[in-house]
Amino acid sequence: MADAGAGSLHGGDAALPCPPEEQELSQRLRRLYPAVNQEETPLPRSWSPKDKYNYIGLSQGNLRVHYKGHGKNHKDAASVRATHPIPAACGIYYFEVKIVSKGRDGYMGIGLSAQGVNMNRLPGKSLLSSSLRLKNK
Repeated sequence: MADAGAGSLHGGDAALPCPPEEQELSQRLRRLYPAVNQEETPLPRSWSPKDKYNYIGLSQGNLRVHYKGHGKNHKDAASVRATHPIPAACGIYYFEVKIVSKGRDGYMGIGLSAQGVNMNRLPGKSLLSSSLRLKNK
């Protein structure tokens, strides 16, 4: 199980005022990534409920990932992508995940993948992906 390090998205209705936390987060992201036009290329800020393998569950506004598979072998692998790709204008992009529980066997990967990479594999196992894999012994 892992938590994404970024905040959740505001609904986007211009008539509704943005909560102070959302305004603060938006200002911080503009300072960190001044070359990114978030209207054209939004930053990834949560996990995508549409771009994940079925062994993955999401909660807490799509910021928390739960593995629901069997975890017996590589065929039980599952991945999830963020709601948006990292914009090229970022240059260097920073993100954090917090491992809340290692599960029974403690095998997981954290990484990046291109759109279209199979979601029933760990990142780094496909040509258009890379990862840091963690295994608890």
